[in-house]
Amino acid sequence: MHESTDDSPASTKLCCTIGPVSNDVATLCALLGAGMSLARFDLSYGDPSLHQVGLDNVRKAVQATRQLCATVMDTLGPEIVVLNRSPDPIALTAGQTITLTCDAAAPASSSLLPISYPSLHGSGLQPGRNIFVGQYLFTGSETTSAYLTVQSVAEDGQSVACLVANSCVLEGVQLTVHFGNMSNAAPILSEQDKRALVRFGKPNAVDFVALSFTRSAADVAEARAYLDAIGMRNTKIIAKIENKEGLVNHREIIGAADSVVLSRGSMGNCLDPEKMFLAQKMLLSECNFAGKPVFVTRVVDTMTEAPRPTRAEATDVANLVLDGADGIILGSETFRGKFPPCSSVWA
Repeated sequence: MHESTDDSPASTKLCCTIGPVSNDVATLCALLGAGMSLARFDLSYGDPSLHQVGLDNVRKAVQATRQLCATVMDTLGPEIVVLNRSPDPIALTAGQTITLTCDAAAPASSSLLPISYPSLHGSGLQPGRNIFVGQYLFTGSETTSAYLTVQSVAEDGQSVACLVANSCVLEGVQLTVHFGNMSNAAPILSEQDKRALVRFGKPNAVDFVALSFTRSAADVAEARAYLDAIGMRNTKIIAKIENKEGLVNHREIIGAADSVVLSRGSMGNCLDPEKMFLAQKMLLSECNFAGKPVFVTRVVDTMTEAPRPTRAEATDVANLVLDGADGIILGSETFRGKFPPCSSVWA
């Protein structure tokens, strides 16, 4: 077998999440040389001024390399996060009980985690349901994620007691909380998102806004109306399908959005592992049939720590392309990984 010497642009696009290890000009030039065609800035955490540094450097790298690169701004949306953390990690022990509370003023600790959700009343959360708490862009292989089982839900819906299944240390720039099969009624654009769009998205004329946890065509329409109202009519909308509600309504979402992302990390918290491939193949096929670009996440997770992917990961990327994926998104690999350009080459 001979290696290809074709240096023409790849038809499958590569989107890289820009973070602390990849926001300098030199690294961004390397990412562009490795094939990055979209730079993703996740405004679900941090101050917009922090992301501005990375975006400014992307544009410097584009000028230096003379390679085109679109910009993507990710939103927080209905995503639930842990509030009021101290700089210190939170250690949990297997078998202990921990309470998740809707009290936004409570301090986070190893026995209490305040979350960014007003009330769990009417959410359908029941004893026996699973809850996942992990660092931003979790890979599943690190020891910084907690798997919880609901023991009881308070009658007023303000707290839930859980049993911790594994010992871990919760840390990272942000801790996200995923409730298995819970109905989330939060708005598609949080107040934080709206401020970020005005302060970051509009002044920088970002090319795409990625809507986290898109649940229906109505979510896309609501976001479109807000973007138009603040003068971002030319910005396209990428709908991220990452829970069962979005999966059930995928056809109407595909019809309403400009592009779609299958977020396998978040989706994996509400689907059985053996069903993920069915959701993936269905969504890729539906997007291809509708003529809508579709991206997939979580492809070479191990390259957050290693310079080469596993054989399974390399095969997964190849199968994604063969199944019709228009692009893949690198998350932790380029956000906090040790080998950002290497992961881009292998992806």
